[in-house]
Amino acid sequence: PTYQRAPWLTAKGTFGIDWQEAEESDYESPTRAPSEGGTFSRRFNDVTNLTLNGTLNADPTFADVHDVSLLLGSEYRREYEDEEENGFQGFNNSLLRVPAAASSVSFFQGFNTAFRTLSYFGRANYTYDRRYILTLTGRYQGTSRFGDDKRWGFFPSVSAGWRISEENFFDIDVVEQLKLRASYGVTGNSDIGNFAARGLYNIGGSYTDQVGIRPGQLANQSLSWEENREYNLGLDWSLWSGRFSGSLSVYRSVNDQLLLNRPLPSSSGFGAITENTGKVRNQGVEFELSTVNVQTESFRWSTRFNISVKNNEVLELTGDQDALNPGSTVPVEVGHPIQGWNVPIWAGVNPADGRPMWYDEDGNLTYRPTQADRKHVNGSLEDVVGGIGTTFNYEGLSLDLFFDYSFGAQSLPNTQTTYTDPFGENVLEFVVEERWENPGDVVRYPRAAPFGNYDLIPGDGASSPDINSTNWLYKNNYIRLKTVRIGYSFPGSFPEQIGLSGARVYASASNLLQWTPYLGIDPEVADTFEEASYPAEQQINVGLELTL
Repeated sequence: PTYQRAPWLTAKGTFGIDWQEAEESDYESPTRAPSEGGTFSRRFNDVTNLTLNGTLNADPTFADVHDVSLLLGSEYRREYEDEEENGFQGFNNSLLRVPAAASSVSFFQGFNTAFRTLSYFGRANYTYDRRYILTLTGRYQGTSRFGDDKRWGFFPSVSAGWRISEENFFDIDVVEQLKLRASYGVTGNSDIGNFAARGLYNIGGSYTDQVGIRPGQLANQSLSWEENREYNLGLDWSLWSGRFSGSLSVYRSVNDQLLLNRPLPSSSGFGAITENTGKVRNQGVEFELSTVNVQTESFRWSTRFNISVKNNEVLELTGDQDALNPGSTVPVEVGHPIQGWNVPIWAGVNPADGRPMWYDEDGNLTYRPTQADRKHVNGSLEDVVGGIGTTFNYEGLSLDLFFDYSFGAQSLPNTQTTYTDPFGENVLEFVVEERWENPGDVVRYPRAAPFGNYDLIPGDGASSPDINSTNWLYKNNYIRLKTVRIGYSFPGSFPEQIGLSGARVYASASNLLQWTPYLGIDPEVADTFEEASYPAEQQINVGLELTL
C-alpha cells in the first residue's frame, strides 16, 4: 500500500512471495539398464522467496531552483529451498513405473537450506536550477552467509552532474543537452554458499548399518563481504532535437577482499577454505549512440549502437603469494585475468611425420612441452561486448531488430572435444578424415598412434595431443540476432467500435540466428571449462494487447 502523508511526502510498503516447485522423474527400462533390472528416480524441489520492503519518500522544492528528493527504506529477504531425491531399481514389468513396483531402493537423499538478508538504505538527490546535480546513497546490509562478527557492511556512493547546456554562456543551437557526470561507489558481493563461513559435518556412508558423520568443512568466522569500488566519468549529449544522442564513459573498478576458495594441503583433511583474499581490477570504456535516420509524418527509422571494451587483472593475493593454485591450467595469478588460461601454445602437426607440436618458452618447436613452456592467454572473460539495433515505424506497423556481439573470450568445450580426440571413443567422422596419413599432409589432427601413445612410434615420439593446450581452446566470438519484434496497432476508430481505447497485435522471437566459430552449443553461456551448459532458449511469442 501507498500512503500520501503530505503533498511532498509518501510512505510505501510492499510484500512479495515467489514460490517455485519443480518435479523431475526418469525411467530406464530393464532393456536399457539390465544390470539393475530397470531404474526409476524422482526429484522434488521447492524454493520460496519472501520479500518485505518499506520506503519513505520526500520531494520538496524550495524557491523554484532547489529540488530535493529524499528516500529512506528497509528491505528483508528470506529464501528457503527444500529438495528430496530417491531412486528405485528392479522392475520385472516395464508397464509398472511406480516405486511400489520396484524390488529395492537404490538411493535416497535430500537437503534443505536457507539464507536471510536485511538492509537499511537511503538516498538524497539535490538539483540546483536544473544545472548542478548531486546524489548521495548509502546501504547498510547484513546477511546470514557470513561469520557472526562480519555479517554487516556499509556501502556508500556519491555522484555529481553538470548540465553544461543549461549555462547562460552555452549558446550552440544544435546541442539540446550536454552533461558531464562523475561518480564513486562501493557495492558488496555475498555470492557464496549459504554456509561457507560455518564448520560443517557431512552425513553419509554407514558402519555396521549405522549412518556416519564426519567433518566436511572448516569454519571461517572472519568471512565477510567482497567489496567493489568503482570510479566512473562520463559525458552525455543530445543534438538536433534528439536526432543524434549518445554517451561516453570510462570506468575503473577494484574488487577487494575477494571471496575465493584457497586450496589446502591434503594433510589437513580438507580440500579448500573460503576466504576474503586478493584484489582484482576491471577497467574499460563504454560508448552508446542513438540516431533517428529518417522521420516523416508517417515513417520513422532509428538505430542504436553500444560497445564496451574492458580489461581484467588480478592485482594481489594473500601475503606474498603470486598464485592461489600454482601449476593449474586456470590459475588465479597476479598480473593476469582471473579466468585466464596458462597452457602450452599449440604449433600444429608436423607435415613430415604427423607428430603433434607445441612452442617452448623461447618460441622454438617442441614435441614435449613442460610447465615452463606454458603461456598466459585469454579465458572466458571477453574483451569487447555490445549490440546494434534498428527500428522501423510506418503508420501503425513497427519492426525492431537487435543484434548483440562478443569478442575475445575462449573456452574449452569439454563435451564436444571428447568427440574430436583422435584416440577417443565415438570420434567424429571429420576427425578421422582430416588426420595425418602421408608425409607432406598439412592437416588439423596428428597421425594415429598405438593406444594414443606417441612414445610407441619409432623415433623420438611426442607427448599426447590431448593435453590441455591452445589446441583445445575455441574462440567464444559471436554475433547473434538476439530479438525480433513486429507489431501492428489498430487505428483508433476500430478499437472504439468495440469499447476499447486501443488494440495491438504483435509477434516476437529471441535467439533466432547466430554466427560463431565456437565448437560448443552456445558461446554466450560458456565458462572457462564448458560442459553441457544449458544454452540460451529460442522463444517465439504471439500476443494481443487490449487497452480499456
